[in-house]
This record gives sequence, structure tokens and C-alpha cells, in this order.
Amino acid sequence: MADRAQMHPLEAIVARGQCMGCGFCAATLSGAAESVSVAMARDETDGIYRPVVSGWQPGQAPGAFLCPGAEMDLPALAQEAYGREPPDPMLGEVVATCAAYSNDADERMRAASGGVVPALIRLLFDSGRITRAYVLGTLPGQRDGSGHEIRSAGAFATAHGSHYHPSDFGAGLRGFLEGEGPFAFVGLPCQVAAMRKLILERPALQRDAVVLISLFCGGLNSYHGIGYYLARHGVDPGQVREIGYRDGAWPGRIRLALADGTTRTIARIRGNSRAMVMHYMAAFQGFWMLKRCRICPDQIGDFADIAVGDPHSRRFRDMSAAAGGGGFSAVVTRSAAGQALMEEAAARGYLAQMPMSREEVAESQGYTLVQRRAAEVYAQIDGKLGGTPPKVAVYTALRGKESATARRVAWIDMLKLKLDLRKPVPAIVWVWQVAEYLILRFPLAEFGRRLKNIVSNR
Repeated sequence: MADRAQMHPLEAIVARGQCMGCGFCAATLSGAAESVSVAMARDETDGIYRPVVSGWQPGQAPGAFLCPGAEMDLPALAQEAYGREPPDPMLGEVVATCAAYSNDADERMRAASGGVVPALIRLLFDSGRITRAYVLGTLPGQRDGSGHEIRSAGAFATAHGSHYHPSDFGAGLRGFLEGEGPFAFVGLPCQVAAMRKLILERPALQRDAVVLISLFCGGLNSYHGIGYYLARHGVDPGQVREIGYRDGAWPGRIRLALADGTTRTIARIRGNSRAMVMHYMAAFQGFWMLKRCRICPDQIGDFADIAVGDPHSRRFRDMSAAAGGGGFSAVVTRSAAGQALMEEAAARGYLAQMPMSREEVAESQGYTLVQRRAAEVYAQIDGKLGGTPPKVAVYTALRGKESATARRVAWIDMLKLKLDLRKPVPAIVWVWQVAEYLILRFPLAEFGRRLKNIVSNR
């Protein structure tokens, strides 16, 4: 590896594993030497998008840029955005919580969870309050997806569903930031935090920003991890031309369009054998996760006006089954503007809402939320394992309060990232995942039930 002292700062961030491919660096680069340019490109070796610096030599001005990967300080940004740290450090700043779904049945079924985001974007365009929105979407034949500006509610059709592997989110970001007109912005928590920071710094963006909407996020995985799971089902990952993760009844199946013109659907967790669930968990929950996503303090969009995600609980699974597979969204509003928009959407029939307490929202996110709030522990472990972690800070009230279980799980998660699994041995991955499922991650009191699940393969 090249001497990091001779690298452009962005190249050093990538080398340290702090990049998650959001593209804000390329979109905000300024003050660099005239010969310097930055563009996002897919790194085929690791299966993620990264900034590529051209025309820079040591000694030249590297320029200034925004990178939420290198640093995420929740207390500092909360002070800027809200004037305080949140009274509820686990959920963050909260005006209200609820569950909701779109009253448009087709929209609800196509969406990642309950269709809240497309319904809100539709309301904003219908009422003329926005003239543009930035979203991540996919076009026919596009596997990874890209960020782009839309100018109508109908154009949101490209953005339905979830993206669990890296996409070129920043593809249209510079043009969007330089554009004019009231807007909505939809992104993952890190992307929304970066946009919030820009809004606080740029008066033009502050003037035009109508609403920031964040999706709950469990982290992005290299496409190689997705490929590992697809290969277990006999699919050559290199032949995939389109991939969706939310096909059919909530929470959805994986739907593939292949190079030979055929399509396939593959179960995720629901409707799968226990053996395949272990492969799914290995692919999507750790071995191939981006390091910066693993060392992340924000799972639930702390700096959005409205944060939306899956409510993973039996109550909503049962209601979804009774509703023919329609999904539900857990919703956290974090500003008066966000709450007013949700209330209007319900009053005008765009959304149906029902009570969901703060405690139920937190419980529905399980250990993922708990572990995100232990991000400083993950950073410390990365350093002990020889890495250079990003600068992350959790809320003051949480600092040093992590449980022994959270610390143990953090070690497991970080050790998995040290394995070179670009050419994985499936048996090793599967055995590790089974051991983690049985004895490493969860309480030992559940060992018998979980072993029965493994043996019965259901």
C-alpha cells in the first residue's frame, strides 16, 4: 500500500476503510488545485463505490469536502440541529412516533415497508410545496442503482424498495446541490446527516429544504456478500442484471432479472429453511458489511425531519398477514415540520396511521439499534485490531454505558470483518454463523430452542 502521507486525503479515507460510498465528497469538493477532480466509481475488487482522485500531486491543494464517513459526532451535530442533545439518547430527538402505511394499495405493496415515503413525496408534489426531490433509484437493467433528482411524484416509481448493496448515491448530487427550488431529500441516516450539515452551512439549501426523510439502516454489504447468498441458490451473481429485495408480501423476497432474460425470486428469512437463513444472515449481517457501516452510531436517521423503517415485531407481522401482505412503517418525527407533514398526510387520506410508542419503535429495531449506539466500542476494537477507525461519538448519556453483551457482540462483528472472504469457503462462513446463532450472540437460555430450529431446518 502506498504511503498514506503521500495520498490525497480522500484516498487515505478509503485506505482506512472509512468510506461508505455516499458521494458527498465528490459533490462538495471545492478549493482544490485546478487539475484535481474527484469522481465516484465502482471498485470491482471490493464491490463498492469509492471516490477516485485524478490530477493531484503531493504539495497541491487537496481541496475541502464533506465526508460523513470519516467523522460522525452525534452530540455536536445535535447541538447544531436541535440546540441540545436528545432527552431520549436511544431514539434521538423525537416529536412523535407512530406506525403508518400508504392508503394507495399498489404503492404500499411496491414500497420497502408501508409506503410512507412515496406517499409523502406524492403529497408534497401534489400540493406544489416541492419542485424536486433527491432519491436513490434504479432504471431497467441497472443493478446497483444511482442517486438522481426527480421532478414529479410519478418519477418516484424508480425509487421503490430497498438497496442492501452499494449504489452510486452521489451520481446526481452535485447538480442537485447546485440547483434551485424547494426540495425533499430521501437517504440513509449518514446521507441525511451530511445533508443536514450542508443545510446548516449553506443559506441557499436552508431556504429550499422542505423535508429530509431518512430510512432506517442496518448497514450496507459488498455485492460479494449478496453474491455469496445467491450462489447458495444456484445463481451466478455475475449474471444478475436487476435485483430487488422487497418483492411481494412484506417484508418481501429477493427478485432477480438475469442476463438470459429469465427472472427468479428467492426467499430472505420468511419462508426459508433454517439452513438457508444461516446463509442469509452471513451474507447480510456481517461478513461483507462495509467497515464504516459497522462502526456507525446512527441507525434511525437522527437528523431527519421524518425517519421511517420496518417495525420488526410480531404485532405487525400478524397485521400484515391479515392485510394480504401489505407492509407497515415505523415512523419517528424529529421536527415540527415533519410532524405537521405526517398529520396532513393522514388528514388528507394519503396515509393511515396508528399508535406506536417510543418503546415499541426501539424494541422493533432489536440489537441493531443497541449496537449502533455502541459505535464508540466498535471504534475502539477496530483500533485494537490494527485498524484506523472513523471519529465517531455517541450521545453523552450513552457513553460508557454499553452492556457486556453489546461489547461481546461488537468483538464478534469486528472480527468477522478481518476475514478475507472475497473468495469465501461457504462451509466456514456457515459454521461460524451457526455458532454465532447458537452461543455467541444471543442469550444462552435460548440455546435449546435455537438448536431445535437448526436440527429441524425450519
